[in-house]
Amino acid sequence: MKLKKIVGTAVSAVMLAGLGTVATATNASAGGNCYMIQWYNADRAPHSWWVPDHNLSYAPGTQDGCVIILQQMLNQAYGAGLATDGYFGQNTLKWVRQFQGDFHCAGGVDGIAGHNTMSCLDWVTGNYQIS
Repeated sequence: MKLKKIVGTAVSAVMLAGLGTVATATNASAGGNCYMIQWYNADRAPHSWWVPDHNLSYAPGTQDGCVIILQQMLNQAYGAGLATDGYFGQNTLKWVRQFQGDFHCAGGVDGIAGHNTMSCLDWVTGNYQIS
């Protein structure tokens, strides 16, 4: 549990430090865009992570390419066994809530995967890349 709090604090600090210092590249999806955010700091190598340009939440019957990235990361973090089909259903919702409860960097448990949750997932799964 202590590691989870440390990770949450570290991700929050990185996200705050990087405000106003991002470059984006789009990856088109059915429901919007997912962006690869890059944070540049003269003292460190660039870092990058995936974030959606919209909140991902329970939406039966609606497919979204950003949800595929979310499902892949939840599978990587938990071995959740989610189908990576882009549909944010009950199983994806369950695992998003589980992640948000386990890792305090997500900003609380609401079942919505927005910027904080996705950035935290990137960090926890090791997808947060140093370029």
